[in-house]
Amino acid sequence: MELIGKGVYETVYHRSTIWGPKGMESLKNALEHTMYSKKASSYHLANWEINTFPLLDEENEIKFIVQNLTDTAHTETDLDKKTALNRQLIQSSFQHPLFNDYPDAVFTLDPEGNFISANKALIDLAECREEELFRLSFTPFIAPEDVEKAYGHFRKTLQGELQNFDIRTISAKGTQRILNVTNLPIVIKQEIIGIQVIAKDITASTRIQKQVDDYHHRILHILESITDGFIALNKDWTVTYWNKAAERLLFILRKDIIGKNI
Repeated sequence: MELIGKGVYETVYHRSTIWGPKGMESLKNALEHTMYSKKASSYHLANWEINTFPLLDEENEIKFIVQNLTDTAHTETDLDKKTALNRQLIQSSFQHPLFNDYPDAVFTLDPEGNFISANKALIDLAECREEELFRLSFTPFIAPEDVEKAYGHFRKTLQGELQNFDIRTISAKGTQRILNVTNLPIVIKQEIIGIQVIAKDITASTRIQKQVDDYHHRILHILESITDGFIALNKDWTVTYWNKAAERLLFILRKDIIGKNI
């Protein structure tokens, strides 16, 4: 609580006895890279793995930055113990209240696609109990026609690529939605141990856009069907539309006139 309200550069990062000069510089680089690029970054320093994730608002501006510092000093040779450790690392890294209060769904998956952690927004979208969710993979919540697409993006994320895409989903109660999804690889000791996912419900905006597009197509169909020449100009007298009848009556093809001053 002593850190709340204080600058991160003067508190957490300014501790050379823990990070060393190179470590402090790496922490700053990770944060600044994410701030300017709006993309996740991953740095490895001695026994620390530094993963930095941006959380964006509806205007694609950074609302929060989450920096996850993981101590990787412990090594395991047994595969089962290593897998258990990886799951524990992921679970402990995403228990901050920020994730639970974030308006969009935020959750983590293991390399097999099983849920490891999830915030309240995802539980609401999934429409199932939390304990049930953690016994499942993401597959049952993907619309059948988009399962192959979802797996393709999942595999690319496991190869280290950040993925952003729209996907059709279906909840445990059958509610259909369209989500904009961002997949971020979780990297520990240069190994991808899981995936962090941020999903925004865009169902309403997609439906509105479809209605606008349908209306636009109907208008264009009408304008192309009439026998009178119809042209549209902007305030600078630049041609923005030229129908087939205008081509026939004025002997000018639309490709030769649209975008030009009349």
